[in-house]
Amino acid sequence: MKKIGKLAAVCLCVLAVLCACGKQGPAAGVDRFMQALTTMDIETLKTYDNELASAAQWSGDEENREILQTVFGKIKWETGEQRIEGEYARVELRITAMPMKQAFGEYEEHVKSNLQSYREKYQEMEEKQYKAAILEDKLVFLRAYEKTKTTSVWMDLVQKDGVWTASHCENLQQALLGE
Repeated sequence: MKKIGKLAAVCLCVLAVLCACGKQGPAAGVDRFMQALTTMDIETLKTYDNELASAAQWSGDEENREILQTVFGKIKWETGEQRIEGEYARVELRITAMPMKQAFGEYEEHVKSNLQSYREKYQEMEEKQYKAAILEDKLVFLRAYEKTKTTSVWMDLVQKDGVWTASHCENLQQALLGE
């Protein structure tokens, strides 16, 4: 009896791993896109041949790239309902993201309420060092920021050479920015 229990436990573990790793179909295409986006994998994002490729341009300069990596790195997502019609599909995508406008507003309030200590801390710095210190302060604030907003959107996908690829997602930018 113990052997059957152990065998059943092993089978359940193997099944769980296979289910988690073996996601196929349109949801896998959504996951590939979101993984590239949340890790700011610019080269992968550039491979999309539609408006989703514009996400690669969001990175901008070094400061924006670091901020976006921090903000996008905190994004969580899950796929829901799938509708497949031939080589086209729609997948519900629930995105949980930091509400960026709110976060940056709270950061400004944080700076204003600590203005005197900021002046003392940064007054002797050269401009390059000052900018780096301010960026680091902003990144620390954003990493610690815990408020989120969950938004549902529908992502359209197309199947090319047997691989589902994200092709369009209305309101994606608003969802990613927690709006």
